[in-house]
Amino acid sequence: VNEELEKVKQEIEEKGSSITDGAPLVKMKQALTKLKQENLQMEIRIGVVEHTLLQSKLKEKSNMTRDMHATIIPESSIGDY
Repeated sequence: VNEELEKVKQEIEEKGSSITDGAPLVKMKQALTKLKQENLQMEIRIGVVEHTLLQSKLKEKSNMTRDMHATIIPESSIGDY
């Protein structure tokens, strides 16, 4: 019975000291700060990729329009055939 009592006392003491110990809280705050920094970096990367994609789509559309106008046969030349 004494052994069980000592074991329970030790567990309670360990839990009590871990509650008053601020190290886990500090680690969690540091991890949260790191996650916020990584999130900001990812948002910037996403913005750059979105911009690049938009520029590519606009260039493709411009090229398509140019090619379409270049292949149009004027009506005046149709009568010559």
